Amino acid sequence: MAHLTIEATIEAVKAGEMVVLVDDEDRENEGDLMMAAEKVSPQAINFMARYGRGLICLPMTGEKLDALEKYDPARLASRILGMGDVIGLIEKAELAFDATIDKTQAERMLGGRFDLEDWLSQVKQVRKMGPLAQIADMLPGRVGDAARQADPNELEQGFRMSEAIISSMTAAERRNPEILNASRRRRIAAGSGAAVQDVNRLIKQFREAQKLMKIMSAGGMRGLPKGLG
Repeated sequence: MAHLTIEATIEAVKAGEMVVLVDDEDRENEGDLMMAAEKVSPQAINFMARYGRGLICLPMTGEKLDALEKYDPARLASRILGMGDVIGLIEKAELAFDATIDKTQAERMLGGRFDLEDWLSQVKQVRKMGPLAQIADMLPGRVGDAARQADPNELEQGFRMSEAIISSMTAAERRNPEILNASRRRRIAAGSGAAVQDVNRLIKQFREAQKLMKIMSAGGMRGLPKGLG
């Protein structure tokens, strides 16, 4: 077996070749199979598992680590068929749920009587559940279909902007959005790095969400607009 220089080894890895890294004799005197993660194939993984007979390690970002799940063939098949994964969604919600949120706040949310502080809390809860693209895959029916058509990067950017805008408000403004006149909205936009139009859009979305929750509370799923129920 040829012994490569460091420069030659780097070039081999860039080319997608698998190399053997050998420890110093004074250490463990062992070797590790290594290749670039972006060049990995099923055949390469199979070779490592069969002949390496050890752990297969790989670099991952924090976001991807959060997305790791226990393999379940039934749930995977359900997602592929567009049926969602309600059980998985519930499990994620339970892990992200903040036990300090009291019953009163939950009742305000369900009854459409929530304020922007409550709404910000819910946005943070959703973001704690993991990547939005993964959550969209778990949603069943037409709601899931609509969510999967949205760009997850745009949704994530929207969540971050919503947090920044609401966090730039005073406590009084978050609890009573009705006092948000033009002057206050300009100040909030400047403080959050957003445009006044973004602040206006968030307030409109907030009011629509309130209205929707009130409809659902009063009439259940039958009260939803056509196409959502």
